[in-house]
Amino acid sequence: MGDNGFGWLSRGGVSGRKRMINSIDALTGEQDCTEAVLMQSRPSWVFIPAAIVAIVAYIIATMIGAGDLPRMALALGCGALLSTLLTSYWILAHRPGEVVLARSSKMSARAIEVAERWPAGIEGRLESAIFSKKVRLGGRDYYLARPFVARFREIVSGD
Repeated sequence: MGDNGFGWLSRGGVSGRKRMINSIDALTGEQDCTEAVLMQSRPSWVFIPAAIVAIVAYIIATMIGAGDLPRMALALGCGALLSTLLTSYWILAHRPGEVVLARSSKMSARAIEVAERWPAGIEGRLESAIFSKKVRLGGRDYYLARPFVARFREIVSGD
């Protein structure tokens, strides 16, 4: 369970992966977290208010006489911002004998509270989604970036 290849995306010399592992260790009071991956969850209806906000922003930008590019940028930016605000971030981590799900800070890959604990070997189902993989875990749906599927499988398998 090594580097994800994105080591250059570190903050203060600490990669996001290492920050997640350290924060899980801090929450559990142990120093035995071996792997962690960031996931997202959002309500299925999130794109409805995001689309409405984007349309309203586009109309307002048109009314004030903004050009085509600024109108589109404002509309897409407002819709994306609302979608981000309605998204929850989660860290799925492996510790010896268990899998830990923790709520993550929206601003950094850092666990802020443990939400669930399962024995190692929990079943996690992967399905295709647009730009990501949909994960069914513990009766809830999450989204996982495609490059992290192998790490997800290592975490849930307990290896």
